[in-house]
Amino acid sequence: MTWTCEQTEQLLTDYLDGLLPADEQRAFDLHVNTCERCTPLVSSVSHAVANLRSLPELEAPPRLVYNILDATLGPRETVTGWAAVLAWLRGIASHDDRYCFRL
Repeated sequence: MTWTCEQTEQLLTDYLDGLLPADEQRAFDLHVNTCERCTPLVSSVSHAVANLRSLPELEAPPRLVYNILDATLGPRETVTGWAAVLAWLRGIASHDDRYCFRL
């Protein structure tokens, strides 16, 4: 199997995640170990991914999703009372075919 630099770039994340089949893994390794272009690429990306994985996981601030939606789509009208309940039920009915009622 002849491996190319383009294949290395396309499959680099699969390689780093250990998802390549054994024959592709061997061809990938053989190419990277002999290619002046791909060796530093794989090395630097591997190092960057290892550093990212070593970072502690952060908890998202409260209302993060709503703040992003407000900033990108604009503020939404606040719905309260029965209107909020009916909107919630419409959401369930439109996303789940197990319910046989329509509002």
